[in-house]
Amino acid sequence: MAAKRLPFRFSPSRDTARVGVLLDKRGRRGAREVARGNGFYRLWSAGRMPLVSGLVPSRFLTLTAHLVIVITLFWSRENNVRASLPLQCTQQEYEKQDTEMVVALSVTLGLFAVELVGFLSGVSMFNNVQSLLSTGLHASAAIALLFFLFEQWDGSQYWWIFAFCSALPAAIEVLLFILVFGLKKKPL
Repeated sequence: MAAKRLPFRFSPSRDTARVGVLLDKRGRRGAREVARGNGFYRLWSAGRMPLVSGLVPSRFLTLTAHLVIVITLFWSRENNVRASLPLQCTQQEYEKQDTEMVVALSVTLGLFAVELVGFLSGVSMFNNVQSLLSTGLHASAAIALLFFLFEQWDGSQYWWIFAFCSALPAAIEVLLFILVFGLKKKPL
Protein backbone atom coordinates (compact mmCIF):
# COMPACT_ATOMS: atom_id res chain seq x y z
CA MET A 1 0.00 0.00 0.00
CA ALA A 2 1.51 3.30 -1.11
CA ALA A 3 1.76 6.21 1.30
CA LYS A 4 -1.00 8.73 0.85
CA ARG A 5 0.17 12.27 0.07
CA LEU A 6 -1.16 14.76 2.64
CA PRO A 7 -2.68 18.03 1.38
CA PHE A 8 -0.32 20.25 3.40
CA ARG A 9 3.36 21.10 3.34
CA PHE A 10 5.54 20.83 6.44
CA SER A 11 8.62 22.80 7.35
CA PRO A 12 10.58 22.02 10.52
CA SER A 13 10.89 24.64 13.22
CA ARG A 14 13.37 24.97 16.04
CA ASP A 15 11.35 23.26 18.78
CA THR A 16 10.45 20.03 16.95
CA ALA A 17 6.97 21.32 16.20
CA ARG A 18 6.05 21.10 12.55
CA VAL A 19 4.14 23.88 10.87
CA GLY A 20 2.26 23.29 7.64
CA VAL A 21 -0.21 25.15 5.55
CA LEU A 22 -3.39 23.26 4.68
CA LEU A 23 -4.29 23.61 1.03
CA ASP A 24 -7.86 23.53 -0.21
CA LYS A 25 -8.98 21.68 -3.35
CA ARG A 26 -7.76 24.47 -5.64
CA GLY A 27 -4.31 24.63 -4.05
CA ARG A 28 -4.88 27.91 -2.18
CA ARG A 29 -3.79 28.37 1.39
CA GLY A 30 -6.51 27.59 3.88
CA ALA A 31 -6.10 27.02 7.60
CA ARG A 32 -2.73 26.85 9.26
CA GLU A 33 -1.99 23.58 11.04
CA VAL A 34 0.42 23.34 13.94
CA ALA A 35 1.55 19.83 14.80
CA ARG A 36 3.04 19.06 18.20
CA GLY A 37 3.54 15.40 18.89
CA ASN A 38 0.43 13.53 17.74
CA GLY A 39 -2.13 16.35 17.94
CA PHE A 40 -3.04 19.10 15.50
CA TYR A 41 -4.19 22.50 16.62
CA ARG A 42 -6.06 24.54 14.05
CA LEU A 43 -5.69 28.29 13.77
CA TRP A 44 -8.17 29.69 11.31
CA SER A 45 -7.07 31.96 8.53
CA ALA A 46 -8.04 35.61 8.50
CA GLY A 47 -10.84 34.92 6.03
CA ARG A 48 -12.73 32.64 8.37
CA MET A 49 -11.92 33.93 11.85
CA PRO A 50 -9.61 36.77 12.90
CA LEU A 51 -6.19 35.74 14.13
CA VAL A 52 -4.66 37.49 17.11
CA SER A 53 -2.70 40.28 15.53
CA GLY A 54 0.29 42.05 16.99
CA LEU A 55 -1.99 44.78 18.34
CA VAL A 56 -3.46 42.65 21.12
CA PRO A 57 -0.17 41.72 22.85
CA SER A 58 1.34 45.14 22.25
CA ARG A 59 -1.73 46.81 23.74
CA PHE A 60 -1.52 44.58 26.79
CA LEU A 61 2.22 45.25 27.22
CA THR A 62 1.94 49.03 26.89
CA LEU A 63 -1.06 49.08 29.25
CA THR A 64 0.94 47.03 31.76
CA ALA A 65 4.02 49.26 31.37
CA HIS A 66 1.92 52.37 31.99
CA LEU A 67 0.33 50.70 35.03
CA VAL A 68 3.71 49.75 36.50
CA ILE A 69 5.03 53.29 36.09
CA VAL A 70 1.93 54.78 37.76
CA ILE A 71 2.35 52.39 40.70
CA THR A 72 6.02 53.39 40.89
CA LEU A 73 4.95 57.04 40.98
CA PHE A 74 2.77 56.24 44.00
CA TRP A 75 5.85 55.03 45.84
CA SER A 76 8.12 57.90 44.87
CA ARG A 77 5.82 60.89 44.46
CA GLU A 78 7.66 62.97 47.08
CA ASN A 79 10.22 64.37 44.60
CA ASN A 80 7.52 65.42 42.14
CA VAL A 81 5.47 67.01 44.92
CA ARG A 82 8.51 68.97 46.09
CA ALA A 83 9.20 70.06 42.48
CA SER A 84 5.71 71.58 42.40
CA LEU A 85 6.33 73.75 45.46
CA PRO A 86 8.64 76.70 46.16
CA LEU A 87 11.79 76.04 48.17
CA GLN A 88 10.23 77.45 51.34
CA CYS A 89 6.77 75.97 51.79
CA THR A 90 4.55 75.09 54.71
CA GLN A 91 3.44 71.63 55.69
CA GLN A 92 -0.13 72.44 54.60
CA GLU A 93 1.03 73.38 51.09
CA TYR A 94 3.00 70.14 50.87
CA GLU A 95 0.04 68.06 52.05
CA LYS A 96 -2.29 69.82 49.62
CA GLN A 97 0.03 69.12 46.68
CA ASP A 98 0.58 65.53 47.87
CA THR A 99 -3.18 64.98 48.10
CA GLU A 100 -3.62 66.34 44.57
CA MET A 101 -0.98 63.91 43.30
CA VAL A 102 -2.58 60.97 45.13
CA VAL A 103 -6.00 61.86 43.68
CA ALA A 104 -4.57 62.08 40.15
CA LEU A 105 -2.80 58.74 40.46
CA SER A 106 -5.89 57.12 42.02
CA VAL A 107 -8.15 58.31 39.21
CA THR A 108 -5.59 56.96 36.75
CA LEU A 109 -5.77 53.56 38.44
CA GLY A 110 -9.56 53.66 38.23
CA LEU A 111 -9.37 54.33 34.50
CA PHE A 112 -6.93 51.42 34.19
CA ALA A 113 -9.57 49.21 35.78
CA VAL A 114 -12.14 50.35 33.20
CA GLU A 115 -9.75 49.66 30.33
CA LEU A 116 -8.62 46.30 31.65
CA VAL A 117 -12.22 45.14 32.15
CA GLY A 118 -13.10 46.13 28.60
CA PHE A 119 -9.95 44.58 27.19
CA LEU A 120 -10.01 41.31 29.11
CA SER A 121 -13.77 40.80 28.67
CA GLY A 122 -13.32 40.97 24.90
CA VAL A 123 -15.38 44.10 24.35
CA SER A 124 -12.44 45.92 22.76
CA MET A 125 -9.80 43.21 22.46
CA PHE A 126 -10.14 42.81 18.69
CA ASN A 127 -11.22 46.36 17.90
CA ASN A 128 -8.28 47.53 15.80
CA VAL A 129 -8.98 51.25 16.18
CA GLN A 130 -9.17 51.06 19.98
CA SER A 131 -6.14 48.76 20.14
CA LEU A 132 -4.02 51.04 17.99
CA LEU A 133 -5.12 54.19 19.82
CA SER A 134 -4.65 52.60 23.25
CA THR A 135 -1.24 51.18 22.33
CA GLY A 136 0.01 54.52 21.04
CA LEU A 137 -1.33 56.56 23.93
CA HIS A 138 -0.18 54.17 26.66
CA ALA A 139 3.29 53.91 25.08
CA SER A 140 3.42 57.71 24.99
CA ALA A 141 2.29 57.83 28.61
CA ALA A 142 4.93 55.34 29.66
CA ILE A 143 7.67 57.42 28.04
CA ALA A 144 6.31 60.73 29.36
CA LEU A 145 5.89 59.34 32.88
CA LEU A 146 9.44 58.04 32.86
CA PHE A 147 10.60 61.59 32.17
CA PHE A 148 8.13 62.82 34.79
CA LEU A 149 9.63 60.42 37.32
CA PHE A 150 13.33 60.77 36.54
CA GLU A 151 13.44 64.46 35.67
CA GLN A 152 11.19 65.35 38.64
CA TRP A 153 8.72 67.38 36.63
CA ASP A 154 6.16 69.68 38.21
CA GLY A 155 3.02 67.87 39.40
CA SER A 156 0.75 70.03 37.24
CA GLN A 157 2.24 68.46 34.11
CA TYR A 158 0.84 65.10 35.17
CA TRP A 159 -2.68 66.33 34.37
CA TRP A 160 -1.75 66.79 30.70
CA ILE A 161 -0.37 63.26 30.52
CA PHE A 162 -3.47 62.03 32.35
CA ALA A 163 -5.91 63.80 30.00
CA PHE A 164 -4.41 62.58 26.74
CA CYS A 165 -2.97 59.20 27.71
CA SER A 166 -5.38 57.84 30.34
CA ALA A 167 -8.72 59.62 30.09
CA LEU A 168 -9.01 59.50 26.29
CA PRO A 169 -8.57 55.70 25.89
CA ALA A 170 -10.83 55.08 28.90
CA ALA A 171 -13.54 57.33 27.43
CA ILE A 172 -13.42 55.40 24.16
CA GLU A 173 -13.57 52.17 26.15
CA VAL A 174 -16.72 53.39 27.90
CA LEU A 175 -18.16 54.30 24.49
CA LEU A 176 -17.46 50.74 23.31
CA PHE A 177 -19.17 49.39 26.44
CA ILE A 178 -22.25 51.46 25.58
CA LEU A 179 -22.20 50.29 21.97
CA VAL A 180 -21.81 46.61 22.86
CA PHE A 181 -24.03 46.28 25.91
CA GLY A 182 -26.48 49.15 25.42
CA LEU A 183 -27.01 49.15 21.65
CA LYS A 184 -26.11 45.46 21.12
CA LYS A 185 -23.55 46.23 18.42
CA LYS A 186 -20.65 43.91 17.56
CA PRO A 187 -17.39 44.83 19.33
CA LEU A 188 -15.46 44.75 16.05
